[in-house]
Amino acid sequence: MPAEGFATLSSLKDEHIFVMCLDCEMLRRLDYEGLASMYDDVDLIMLKARIAKDIIKCEKDVDGYHNRCRLRFYRGHETVKITYERPASPSLESLCSWHIVVGKCRYCSHVSNIARWRVSKVTKPGMTLDDLKKLLRCSKCNHKGHVELSVAKLPR
Repeated sequence: MPAEGFATLSSLKDEHIFVMCLDCEMLRRLDYEGLASMYDDVDLIMLKARIAKDIIKCEKDVDGYHNRCRLRFYRGHETVKITYERPASPSLESLCSWHIVVGKCRYCSHVSNIARWRVSKVTKPGMTLDDLKKLLRCSKCNHKGHVELSVAKLPR
């Protein structure tokens, strides 16, 4: 019968059960149904010793302080879907006097600096760099709206 306050095997029913030993450099996933049929509802502290001897076949002692088995339960990381969110484009009102807008045409790779006064002349309040891309036209190949913009600092 499990001691009061200790986690038991049945508490891991809905989770993946992994055991890990850093000394042996081993990580294994164990089947809950197989463990439940072999050991019933046992304390996890007692279960580690039984898994080390019966399933893993560890040669080290389970009890004691020296040269003992260091098998641990490992709570595996969950699979998380990472979604990349594009950072918000800076507003043109937030640009300082030492910033310049650099434009590069996607077709001809022409690079040009756009003066701050020109940017403020064309834009409306609340516009961002993404909004400005649609308005610009390449001075070399005359394509409109196909510009990559970035903000750079003026040299000192």
